[in-house]
Amino acid sequence: MRSYTRSWQGLLVAALASAAALGLSGCGPDYAIFAVRVASANPRNDIASCQMTITDVATGAPVLSQYTLKVVTGTDSEGNLAIRQGCYGGLTPANVGTFSYSTSRSGGSLKFLVEAYADDSIKVVQRGEATAEVKPFPPEIPVQISMTRTD
Repeated sequence: MRSYTRSWQGLLVAALASAAALGLSGCGPDYAIFAVRVASANPRNDIASCQMTITDVATGAPVLSQYTLKVVTGTDSEGNLAIRQGCYGGLTPANVGTFSYSTSRSGGSLKFLVEAYADDSIKVVQRGEATAEVKPFPPEIPVQISMTRTD
């Protein structure tokens, strides 16, 4: 019975050590997280939506195409969805928001492009872009994009 208990404890310790090793490797050398902060140099009231496109700098291939920047991040005192990031129509603030993007890449560079569309959703009225080198997590890779007028 005593040898059975020791064997069971040994297996448990081995299993826990393996699980811990796997858990720690979840964000290893082939994983990067970007904190993309989007700002508007010219806040305006005719922006209906903002979209982000990410491309691989080396190949020009799209990684993420026209992702709409529109997120509700909290509620007001009455429980209504109120704390928003992104473009919602009405006055788009100077600080559009901070958005996270993660990738399993281990190197290279990515180009982040944000375009703000007018009420008709066809005309681009603001644009901003930035390029960032892919580096393993941690830490998050900061990306600053300041949109400026195109019209």
